[in-house]
Amino acid sequence: STLVPLGCWSALEEDEHSRKVGLPNDRVPTDHLPIAALFARHPHPRLSLESIERLVESLNGIESSQKMELNAQSLLAKQKRMELEHREGEKKEDESTIIETESKSVKKSKKPSPEFIELVRHSRTMKKELKAEQRMQRQNFISERTILERMVLQHSLGDNLTCARWVESGQADK
Repeated sequence: STLVPLGCWSALEEDEHSRKVGLPNDRVPTDHLPIAALFARHPHPRLSLESIERLVESLNGIESSQKMELNAQSLLAKQKRMELEHREGEKKEDESTIIETESKSVKKSKKPSPEFIELVRHSRTMKKELKAEQRMQRQNFISERTILERMVLQHSLGDNLTCARWVESGQADK
């Protein structure tokens, strides 16, 4: 339940004489002041089931769309890498050096081409940027929620994952 303040005793500042003279004084012979407050108990606020469902659906929607974005980017990077490997493979067949050693044919290995290295770097940069953008989306989603909504989200994420860790990882335990 929640405590709602209804009233309290006045503060020392409201007694003009005590404020000017200080304590103890001729009216209040001690510097030990009683304190009192009156509270009413109210049940703590709750979200409706419909609100909870919408909130959890929003969380799941963010996760699934971000997962699809990452998968699409990964697939595109893989396709580009395969195309480049195929083009380079055709070139290598024309240029390959085969070394004959004791009845074995061994292809001489070479380091990746500058184009391949640039493709890998570009793919990694794009993935890193996408993950940073997604992390910011998750952060905005959480920061726009009320404390009550955050509590519901925390409960839906499970015991092993906090909202802060979800923002960083984007992976809910389900």
